[in-house]
Amino acid sequence: MTQLTAPDGPPRARLGATALVLALFPVLWLAIVAILVAVSLGSDDTLSLLANAMFFSSFAVVPLFSLLAVVLAVLALLVNTRGGKILGGAALLVVVLQVVAIVFLIGGSFDLPNQAHTG
Repeated sequence: MTQLTAPDGPPRARLGATALVLALFPVLWLAIVAILVAVSLGSDDTLSLLANAMFFSSFAVVPLFSLLAVVLAVLALLVNTRGGKILGGAALLVVVLQVVAIVFLIGGSFDLPNQAHTG
């Protein structure tokens, strides 16, 4: 019988690439949700039901995939070669930018009632 042996040396960029894909998945998910919401406005059919379900499931999907991306990115920074570390760093950057975008979107909406009364 033939035996498969593990390759010598550190793992390649697989962890970093996986982390980057997991970090970019919420961006794709939210783009699909935004398109579905825009298309289904004013309709009472299954498309609007699907858009509604995907919107509310985003509260679980986005944090889950972001957390997995952070864990894999940190692992990639610890054990991968240079390419894996670059991809892991890019994955961390994408997750940080997602958090900043969410804070600005939510934080900016709290000031709207105050802006309506001034001016």
